[in-house]
Amino acid sequence: MDEAGSERRQRRRERMANEILQAAARVFARRGFDGATVREIAEEADIAEGTIYNYFESKEDLLIQLPRLVGGPLFELAVQPALQDRTLENVDDEVLMVQTMRQGLANVLQHIDILKILFSSMPVAPPETQDAYLRQFILQVAGVLESFIQRRIEQGRFRAMNPTIVARAWMGSFLIFILTQEILPGRLVTPMDYDEVIDEIVHLFLYGVQTRKEGVAA
Repeated sequence: MDEAGSERRQRRRERMANEILQAAARVFARRGFDGATVREIAEEADIAEGTIYNYFESKEDLLIQLPRLVGGPLFELAVQPALQDRTLENVDDEVLMVQTMRQGLANVLQHIDILKILFSSMPVAPPETQDAYLRQFILQVAGVLESFIQRRIEQGRFRAMNPTIVARAWMGSFLIFILTQEILPGRLVTPMDYDEVIDEIVHLFLYGVQTRKEGVAA
């Protein structure tokens, strides 16, 4: 098989899948998940309804895969390279964590409408849809954070802790600001500078909230 031709076909398939997901996002935003139909999504994407089933199993599968528009770039361009790249082992942890969170935030804000759909749709989605979403997106990103934390523990740079709990707490502290500032009217009620938010979150996780006396071990 021609390798170049195979790569082109794969890129075309990925482009079409993304176009379908973008169409689904627009329809979900207008109609809600329950009110949307696969037929409407196909019309939005200007393709035959049957074409969608060449890429996705169902409307529920479209919702599950929707985070790819956010999580794919976020995971591939920000989180995974920054936290798994062994050439960055000697980079200051504060610098690395701040840069990673800022890159992630920029991607999230670019796709905030998709997050609004997920926040409104996932709580009422069928249990199997929630389970698949959790495994395919949330746990994937959390797993990279856990590995990063575990390596730092083994290197003696972080104290002994449960990396699973800490990784999810880190993600949660980030997401709560997205929820309050972007999904809810936090920007109008209590406007905040995201650079300051990220700096404080990183400082909290690295240094805690108590003052440390010079010469006393943390």
